[in-house]
Amino acid sequence: MIFDRKDLLGRTVVQIVIVIMGILWLYPLVRMVLKSFEGGFVNNYSAVFLDAGVYRYFWNSIVVAAMDIALTITCVTLAAYAFSRLRFPLQIPLFLILIIGMMIPGAGFIIPWFLTIKKLGLVDNPLSLVGPHVAGGIPFGLMLIRSFFDGIPKEINEAATIDGASKHTIFRRIYLPLGMPAIATVTIYTFLGSWNDYLLPLIFLQDPASMTVTLLPQKFVVFAGSNYGKISAALMAISIPIFLVYFFCQRFLEKGLTAGSVK
Repeated sequence: MIFDRKDLLGRTVVQIVIVIMGILWLYPLVRMVLKSFEGGFVNNYSAVFLDAGVYRYFWNSIVVAAMDIALTITCVTLAAYAFSRLRFPLQIPLFLILIIGMMIPGAGFIIPWFLTIKKLGLVDNPLSLVGPHVAGGIPFGLMLIRSFFDGIPKEINEAATIDGASKHTIFRRIYLPLGMPAIATVTIYTFLGSWNDYLLPLIFLQDPASMTVTLLPQKFVVFAGSNYGKISAALMAISIPIFLVYFFCQRFLEKGLTAGSVK
């Protein structure tokens, strides 16, 4: 009976904490939605979606996100397979060096990144964001997909080798299909990170024609002044793809994050 009361108390405390956290998370979102209606719903959203220049922001973000996903998935799947199933010198130290990247905040690399981008002549080019995004996404993706590959029975690998399959064939025909839950999760997180990035576009991109969606509110700050209705409408426009991705891909996120946790 005492343990039942303790369990009930524990669950109650956890639920209260979750409710408080939910309120703290939802309050800014609800306030942003309400603000977007101030001054007229139609006026605010038409100012965002009927402005021809706005679609350039979205197109730049789509191109950057697509390249980020393609390069990140290519790098982390190949690296995860190598670290999981191949043996080579300095394997563990190299893996640890890559994982350490998760512990260093991206802001710490701003100066070397900017100097490199400037030397390459990519300032005011949306493609300047791809390199830093991919470099920042590799540690998490590598850790997740390698963990999933480690959970695949080695007997499958050995049976395929006996049948004459090369390492490339085993990777392409066995590990990629079986690793789709983890790969989907990394793909979603890569898209979210690319789409939501604000700091790097703010520093690397000054030409409005090269800007990404996270800089869109600045356009309305300049032209709308203190009209928070249009600014909030722009923020809602940026958020719509994020809501859609999470709504339709939630099951992939949950499955991918728990994949490989149990062998």
